[in-house]
Amino acid sequence: MATASPPAERAAAAATEPTAVPEPPKPLAALVVVPQSPSPSAQPADAASAVPPALPDSPSANAGQPLAGSTVSVSSQEPASQSDVTVTLTLVRDGRPVEGAAVYLVAHYRTANERQPPGEAAARTDANGRAALTFNIGNATRGYAVNVDLTALIEGRPTTFTTSFTPR
Repeated sequence: MATASPPAERAAAAATEPTAVPEPPKPLAALVVVPQSPSPSAQPADAASAVPPALPDSPSANAGQPLAGSTVSVSSQEPASQSDVTVTLTLVRDGRPVEGAAVYLVAHYRTANERQPPGEAAARTDANGRAALTFNIGNATRGYAVNVDLTALIEGRPTTFTTSFTPR
């Protein structure tokens, strides 16, 4: 005949039995998620997509294309692993350089998106409307095209240009 243990004995036995201790969660790599919006290309397939859309309520000497003449370039279309790449924006509005616009980029690698400058920082366009952002591509996947979205805040309104490079 089996006898039932009193609750106090069961509690004492349970207290001496080993229990599993949960491991603390392993840290995960931090990724900055940047919402994507349709963006014009700095290297367009046709002339119609060469210029970002006109900003609302912006006067334009270029028939609805206030940013005509703006350009984006990358220092190397096929950079070597672990090399620096410079992406340069020349921002022109209504035929004049735009000074003081905040500029940042997001490089879309095969496995991650990287913002430059990191965090909430931004470069500023100079008196010639030019801003250059230099960053190291690390061990980016060779042969994989890295799309780069370069965003300029003009009077608080974001305008995004696109370029790319392919690591070799």
